[in-house]
Amino acid sequence: MGLKEVEVADLFVETLRSLGVDYLFINPGTDTLPIQEAISKLRANGVEEPRVILCPHEGVAVSMAEGYAMVKGRPQLVLVHVDVGTLNAGSALHNVLRDRIPLVLCAGVTPSILEGRVRGSREIHVHWMQDVPDQSLILRDYVKWFYLVRNAEHLLYALARAFQVASSVPEGPSYLMLPREVLMERRERGEIPSPSRYPPPSPPQGDLRALKEAAGAILEAMEPVIITSYLGRRGSSMSPLVELSELLSIPVLEPKRCRANFPTTHSNYQGRRIGEFVEGADLILLVDVDVPWLPKRGGNPLGAEPREDARIIHIDIDPLKERIPLWGFRVDIPIIADAGIALSKLMAILKESPSINSMREMISNRAAELREKHELWRKRLAEEAKMRRNIKPIEPQWLFHILNKIKEEDTVIIDDSVSNSGILQDYLYTTRPETFYGLNGSNMGWGLPAALGASLALQDKPLIAITGDGSFIFSNPVAGLWVARSYRIPLTLIVLNNRGYAAVKQALLSSYPEGWSKATGRFIGVDFEVPPSYKAIAEACGCKGYSVEEPENLEEILKEAYSRGKVEPVLVEVELKSI
Repeated sequence: MGLKEVEVADLFVETLRSLGVDYLFINPGTDTLPIQEAISKLRANGVEEPRVILCPHEGVAVSMAEGYAMVKGRPQLVLVHVDVGTLNAGSALHNVLRDRIPLVLCAGVTPSILEGRVRGSREIHVHWMQDVPDQSLILRDYVKWFYLVRNAEHLLYALARAFQVASSVPEGPSYLMLPREVLMERRERGEIPSPSRYPPPSPPQGDLRALKEAAGAILEAMEPVIITSYLGRRGSSMSPLVELSELLSIPVLEPKRCRANFPTTHSNYQGRRIGEFVEGADLILLVDVDVPWLPKRGGNPLGAEPREDARIIHIDIDPLKERIPLWGFRVDIPIIADAGIALSKLMAILKESPSINSMREMISNRAAELREKHELWRKRLAEEAKMRRNIKPIEPQWLFHILNKIKEEDTVIIDDSVSNSGILQDYLYTTRPETFYGLNGSNMGWGLPAALGASLALQDKPLIAITGDGSFIFSNPVAGLWVARSYRIPLTLIVLNNRGYAAVKQALLSSYPEGWSKATGRFIGVDFEVPPSYKAIAEACGCKGYSVEEPENLEEILKEAYSRGKVEPVLVEVELKSI
């Protein structure tokens, strides 16, 4: 054996450091032992990176890595145990894909060597039980790229490629399967991959011809609107959207706010009133949005039917939504681009147009009309909240009205409030880039672990996470709160206790408005008839817990919790009306 030979797991960890990985989120098994041993060796030599977060559930690990990456913009590594760990991680990976977050998931593979002639070969009962025909089939629909490492020669390249693919637009998860025998092989050190040798390609910036066509259509429009959802994934993208909206006095709408896209105090901001603005629009500019409106049904403010003659432009890194098999929204001018870059180029084209000067009066009139609509809308929301200030149980409008008073301008909001998300979006103002993160996917249990990962990335910025009680239970709260307490991760977590799955009940009533559930008042599989004490769960995990039932105590308790949440993990259970 050569003097320069090292274990492959050592090279794996060195490559993580070279690729800029800050954190390894791990739920271990017998297959991850070589990596754990390699990190112990680094620690013995005074090397503390990458830092390791032990997550007692794989869903917590994946969502923490997502939360960190959505703030930092860099993929982190999640390490789980063979097929069973992959299965546990799978639903959280749905969110990573739909949120377009770069992440690398590594899982062990049960040893393929039966005899003990090779280090790492099978030795315990579960090594036979975990042998499945094709482990990658578990999550092929939820990753951009996957690979089973078959020999040590390919491992470091495969790891670098996993990060490269995850970081290329549209970002998403990569999946790498690591046999224990490969990790325990010994080989000469060789070259450690550098990120400069495996960079992601630069994002598309928008075809100039298509942008000119879009600019012409925008200038011709009498009633244009802009709809966005996640433009603010890059903080620099807010500014060109503000410039475009102000240049031509175009209203900005958010059917589902997933990022801080546009200052919500701006007079051109019109919230989620899609139906009110879309149905009269002759031009609709979609910018980084997956579902711009919903089918018209009842009084849903998101329901709309655009005019047949309305021109629709879509600027998006994926304007065709290729990962959504049945999408169904008409687009006249689809433009593949990093939307922030494309908006800046679009602005340059618009500013050069000689027709801008002849539009001044129309633009001014539109601005005045939008200002009036914005102010009336905000006034109505404030009045609705104040009308509810003495109602018990606490109403979400009053809760979010008070929370908006307490939070600071740079406070980061993590929204996992599910059925209350629309109300939250109405009341919680966001004026700065990168101060709001909402879930685009549909896997519940995201809020707590994503907030923990985000808090690690934010360091000194205050963070408030809001989650429904159903989603909180899905989040493996004991595992998540154990991580929060063990690693001293500060945050204020607000659990909205409405004793059940409100989103399911609302959908049931919408589908069966005169059905048996409504007639009998019995909603099967919806109510938490004996809800737990979420405050007690927090305290059992060593975190500070609060519970608030009285509206008059709400502001005082939230202020105290928010102050403590800047330095330690805090949970506030807010009693809302039962669903």
